[in-house]
Amino acid sequence: MPIQLSSSDSVFYLIDASGFLFRSFFALPCLTTSKNRPIGALLGVCNMLLKLWEEHNFTHWTLVLDSKEPTFRHELMPSYKSQRKTPPEALLEQFSFLPHLCESFSIPYIVCPGFEADDLMISYGKWGEKFAKKICLISSDKDLMQAITPKILMYDPVKELWIDQETVKTLWGVVPEKIPDIQALSGDACDHIPGIPGVGLKTAKLWIQEAGDLEAVLQGKLKVLSHHKKKLINDFQDQARLCYRMTCLRDDVPIIHSDFEYFKRCTPDSQKLEHFIDQLELRRLKGRLTDLGWLRKKIPTAVSVKFWTSTDLLRQSSVYISWVQDKEERIFGAFLKFYDLDFLIFVPFSDFETSEWKNFWNQEKNLKIFWDALAVLRKLNKDMSSSIEDLRLLEYIARGCHSSDTSQQTLLQCGIEVKDLDVQWDSSISEKFHHTKAVQEAFFGIQAYQIYKNRLKDAEMEELYETLDLPLMGCLQKMEQKGIALDVLILQELSSKLLKKMKALEEKIYIEIGKSINLASPKKLSEVLFQDLGWPASKKGKSGQYSTDSGVLEEYVLKGYSLAQDILDWRHYAKLKQSYTDALPEQINLDTKRIHSRFSMVTTSTGRLASFHPNLQHIPISSEFPIRSAFHSAPGYFFLSLDYSQIELRLLAHMGNIPSLIKAFQEGKDIHYTTAQTLFNTSEVTDEHRKYAKTINFGILYGMSAYGLAQQLRISSKEAGDYIHRYFELYPGVKDYMKQVEEHAKQTGYVCTLWGRKCAILDIHSSSSTIRQGASRQAINAPLQGTCADFMKKAMLECQKIIGHTSYLLLQIHDELLLEVPEECVEKLAHTLQSVMEQVAYLKVPLQVNYYWGKVWGEKNIAH
Repeated sequence: MPIQLSSSDSVFYLIDASGFLFRSFFALPCLTTSKNRPIGALLGVCNMLLKLWEEHNFTHWTLVLDSKEPTFRHELMPSYKSQRKTPPEALLEQFSFLPHLCESFSIPYIVCPGFEADDLMISYGKWGEKFAKKICLISSDKDLMQAITPKILMYDPVKELWIDQETVKTLWGVVPEKIPDIQALSGDACDHIPGIPGVGLKTAKLWIQEAGDLEAVLQGKLKVLSHHKKKLINDFQDQARLCYRMTCLRDDVPIIHSDFEYFKRCTPDSQKLEHFIDQLELRRLKGRLTDLGWLRKKIPTAVSVKFWTSTDLLRQSSVYISWVQDKEERIFGAFLKFYDLDFLIFVPFSDFETSEWKNFWNQEKNLKIFWDALAVLRKLNKDMSSSIEDLRLLEYIARGCHSSDTSQQTLLQCGIEVKDLDVQWDSSISEKFHHTKAVQEAFFGIQAYQIYKNRLKDAEMEELYETLDLPLMGCLQKMEQKGIALDVLILQELSSKLLKKMKALEEKIYIEIGKSINLASPKKLSEVLFQDLGWPASKKGKSGQYSTDSGVLEEYVLKGYSLAQDILDWRHYAKLKQSYTDALPEQINLDTKRIHSRFSMVTTSTGRLASFHPNLQHIPISSEFPIRSAFHSAPGYFFLSLDYSQIELRLLAHMGNIPSLIKAFQEGKDIHYTTAQTLFNTSEVTDEHRKYAKTINFGILYGMSAYGLAQQLRISSKEAGDYIHRYFELYPGVKDYMKQVEEHAKQTGYVCTLWGRKCAILDIHSSSSTIRQGASRQAINAPLQGTCADFMKKAMLECQKIIGHTSYLLLQIHDELLLEVPEECVEKLAHTLQSVMEQVAYLKVPLQVNYYWGKVWGEKNIAH
């Protein structure tokens, strides 16, 4: 029902800016500028305004803002909106920026102390009826529907829904002006307006439809009414009348801007608008505004690229290097942007073997900066040195453990205006090397480096980068180069056993369902379970089919469906076979006969290391199919494993200052045993008790709900809830600590490790409760997991210093280190490294490191 205009018609749009900013804040990802200014909600409002401009016909418009001062409703009812929590700082900061947004876009705005935006929209809307053919209230607020008349419409841009009088009758069952009568009876929980207790929205609608208005209801004009309802109406009629005054929007707000032409739609001033967009670093929006003609197109920046000379490479200053790569990501050249030169230098890969390039590369005084250093060094087969720095790693730390996927995204994230370049190529540089994007990266990368270095310094995280993460690259590079040996015959034997298990289960499952199907197909499995076998309906997945994911099948196991367990077992065996016993042999390097996993410091959201191609951190521990037993040490060497015992629980004790946990660890108690004694009220703790207690101990760290714990332990949600309640009684202070961390994340958008590393919690204000709850769990665990990651990095660096070139770090698996150590010195080295790891930090509780060694991974010939 878009508004149709003739050339002489006027249409006045009044836009609920405060409401849309609020909705955008909770609906969109947490975006910040390079200076950590939140901008996500403002971007949402800008996008909405541009969509209205491009798709709607209107001649006049204004943004309507809420004032900071209390309104007349607070005077009438002090409890009005009292249940609402103080908005996060990130939201308040963006609210304060709304007037600046309006001025930059040349959009009039109105605000009036003592009144809400809704009151202003109705007052100015009715005033505007004298000048405009139609008035349109742009909002998602249902309260505004009471203002709709034949001339005043409402449009919800979120639902893309036009609302007129007939729409209101369909939604509410009454004409628009009777909506406050309904709300006075049913109340409004969002605004803490009580109404009449026990009267819901459905009942209120029926009463107003029958009696005509609120006063008629209060005066007993309803024909059929229980004694209880009559008493409620009689006892709370004054409250209902007060609620009516609260829900009726005011149409008598003083009209400050009485010249209708003040609200005329016009193109913004490009200079003001560009300053605003640059201030908020809204680069994608800038491109859209340029296409719209609101901003002037920039003249490309001229830059020249020279072919290298020996003199160029003798310079002693910081240099950013961007690497020219082919489709297979093989490096075939480099562009160099020295800090003190305006032009760039090109060096082809064929010249990397020259003495000039080698001298430049080995020169410590030349600080060489590039993006994703570990990947580049891997391709060049070069060792990490102290003269190399990594822009991707800098960005990752500065942005709270979040990294871009490409160097171009990294440049955009740091606040630089990445302009188009007019590249002047040296005639000696072949056209096949004319890679403008690589030139652009080098040209702006040197600026990005300085910006991120300053951000780390301002955030007091510079030390983490310089003494922990950057030095660790050399350690990770050595681990990648060394690799780990694998016995293919053992994996082939395990693969055959797994196949037999799968075949046996398939036969059993096919008999039960009455036919053979592809068990790996969720669609076929869903059809069989919920259509053919008639299982009670489960939740539906994105495809519209009933879900057969692991969580769903585990629920059916609890209900006694043995077939569900058989399917889960089949999937487990299939994953082991496909992901490990069949896949790992294919990833063995034919030259070294070892697997060379790659490691990353910029992948996780907590600072933890990641392993890929293949992921050796997720090799399962299984007694039935011991895949780790296929990993073996070299002749004359042992595997030495050292792992931190219950480190996250120890960190919880220290960081949360939990007296009972601190005391238990100081006394050297088995925390899982102690927890089991209390939870199960027994002095005879069985292995099963301890296993349950361990699951609860670590589940709490991950913010696990009663439902989640019930799924893990295969017990009822009530029983799981009781365990969690008793856990918090056993360790008072844990719940308070978790709440403090969660509140900090809501207010700031991040949490911190013990050593000051920030972990951004991007979805803490998501409009999806499921995503928001996941973010809350992430916030609770990130400081502990992130601190553990920091400790492990420190431990790796210290261990590397000690082992030198005779022993080798092979893997880091969360809180465990795996080394390959000569047989003759394994015991002595185990004691030394244990002591070093236990002293990486001094806490209120002791750090404890256990170790074992053996010829295969997981074989505990000697353990301590």
